Amino acid sequence: MKLLIFVICLLLIIFVGIDNIWFSLLFSFCILIVFHVSIGAFYLQSPPILQTPNVILVEEEQDERQATNVVQPDISIICDKKKLTERGCVGAPEMIIEVVSEYNPSHDYVRKLNLYNQFKVKEYWIVNPNNQTILIYRLKDNEDYLPPEAYTFNDKVKVGIFEDLIIDFA
Repeated sequence: MKLLIFVICLLLIIFVGIDNIWFSLLFSFCILIVFHVSIGAFYLQSPPILQTPNVILVEEEQDERQATNVVQPDISIICDKKKLTERGCVGAPEMIIEVVSEYNPSHDYVRKLNLYNQFKVKEYWIVNPNNQTILIYRLKDNEDYLPPEAYTFNDKVKVGIFEDLIIDFA
């Protein structure tokens, strides 16, 4: 069923004529994850929340209004509804996906990687549409990221924060 929805979304992208690979990837990710979350919500009655507005990364006991680390990820998955305020997500999402900007790739590969590691984002994906690669950083024992797992757009990739979600890039 997930594959069917993914294929339908890709056909929609082709039919509509979207030729921007960044938008196509982002749209496909969103549809896959929304579908997975919807099924999970049906069975678990407590769905994770997808949100793309600001993520306000705060130190322990820090007031969100004093936070200086505010980012706007391409996709963030927030499983704790208490983190959501009118300003966005206060605290680290469980997972963040960034599609690399061709104009400033170091922002995703260096600055955000270090920031997400510091604030303990459990899983951070860097998707590069130009070289068709995915780097996945996962926290080890809530300490630091393990060395990255590298994948291509020909691989199937397991989403670590969900027990049964695999994204087939092929």
